[in-house]
Amino acid sequence: MPALRSMPVIGFADDSAKLEPAGQDKVEIAVWAANRWRVNRLRVTGSGGSAALARQRAETVASLLREQGIEANVDVLGSASLRRQVHEAGALFAKSVVLRPFEE
Repeated sequence: MPALRSMPVIGFADDSAKLEPAGQDKVEIAVWAANRWRVNRLRVTGSGGSAALARQRAETVASLLREQGIEANVDVLGSASLRRQVHEAGALFAKSVVLRPFEE
């Protein structure tokens, strides 16, 4: 069983909502980890570019998760939160999707 820790950050190319092969691999890792942790619902948070692009990125990942039996709740990181994340964790967060277990 994998240790409980952060799921992989799934990066996208500039101005794109198309998932690259490395991103697809990270989605598979996330599905594997969620299944091992017995987590069947993930929050999928898109970021970067316009709000519409961020949502498209999140929906791309959510669609793959749903195909694997994982519920996915999509949201978008607001601009203030995005600036903070980029400052703390680097530029990758400006064009990424982050997965977390869903907490109500």
